[in-house]
Amino acid sequence: MNVQISKKIALIELQAHAEVLYFFANLLNDDFELKILTTASIFENAPNLLKNNPKNDWIIHESTQAIPSFIDRNIPILNTCHCTIFITIVRDFRYFSKLKLTTKKIMVVHNSHAAFQPFSAISLNFTMTFDYFLDLLRVGKFLVFQEFLYKKRLLRNFDLLLVPSPFIKEMVLNFLQPAQPDKIKSLEFAYFEKNAKNDVKSPVNITIPGTISDEGRDYEMVVQAWRRIIPKLKLPVQLILAGRPKGIYGEKITRKIEELVNENFSVLLFKKSIPQLEYEDILTQTDFVILPLKKRVKYGIYQEINGLSKITGSVNDQIRFAIPALISSDYPLSVEVENISQRFKNAEDLAVTLVDWINNRKFEKLEQKRLMLQGKYTFEVVKTELLTILK
Repeated sequence: MNVQISKKIALIELQAHAEVLYFFANLLNDDFELKILTTASIFENAPNLLKNNPKNDWIIHESTQAIPSFIDRNIPILNTCHCTIFITIVRDFRYFSKLKLTTKKIMVVHNSHAAFQPFSAISLNFTMTFDYFLDLLRVGKFLVFQEFLYKKRLLRNFDLLLVPSPFIKEMVLNFLQPAQPDKIKSLEFAYFEKNAKNDVKSPVNITIPGTISDEGRDYEMVVQAWRRIIPKLKLPVQLILAGRPKGIYGEKITRKIEELVNENFSVLLFKKSIPQLEYEDILTQTDFVILPLKKRVKYGIYQEINGLSKITGSVNDQIRFAIPALISSDYPLSVEVENISQRFKNAEDLAVTLVDWINNRKFEKLEQKRLMLQGKYTFEVVKTELLTILK
């Protein structure tokens, strides 16, 4: 399918979703003149294919400059484009609710409850902690600055609202009552790039991607499972925690994992955030991943439902590298991703599955299923889907 649109597109990412910016830019690279408004850090960590393309105009936001001022300064550039994709908007709602462009404005919605029904999404669990005090301040800001009102106007001001999976689109349309349902489009933010490691060499490399915190993943369950099975291992295993530990919880989990190390079980840990290219290299050396996802996830003052109102980027990584996964039982997956995954409900369930996958190298028996995934999530198919949305 040949979808024709004009040759200039603007991408704006001034927060933390660098991988989403790279996803869009990679799909549009070469075919379009890209105006990429982003931070110095995101630019520095971008793939060379994007940085070295003379058709890509990188416009860097200085950290000392207010975001509205930065965008206002670049409005003449944005208005030369067919469309502008705002990848992350987490503040300045009043400004964005009034932003006028002659270009088509598209906003990526990462957290649907916070976007479409912010009042009902607020979740405060009383604790005598500094985090609880910060949450109270955030709720105060939400009320005093009428963020609920400007979020509503913001959604109306944009021409399209893009959510990152068909499961989320279905949930938004059926349960969150968007004022303009025809604006809601969905696109999975991943396409197959290359296979992860799948050979007979030891050790078996198992990765848990993501920041080590209790916000979205149940690492205690993982620790319990490994305690049960390490004496039963017949093959050497390296467990890679591909993310920095966050706070007291993260440090506690890394200590517990390190205490399990023996001659058949080694651990690779990181103290700081992992650069994107290094993170991707880890995934290409991974035999399978463990995704101990919690059903409900709290971001700031808002509570989201994993897979239904927000996604985890780890499932997109599954698609990109066709990585087999052990994943929590209630996260929705496409058939193709389901075929290279196995579910677990608790620590005992995970332990039984881990023994089977490691000792019998079960992940190697999924090659045909991996080929099916690669066939659906091709670069060309995903690119055509995107261009159809942007048209």
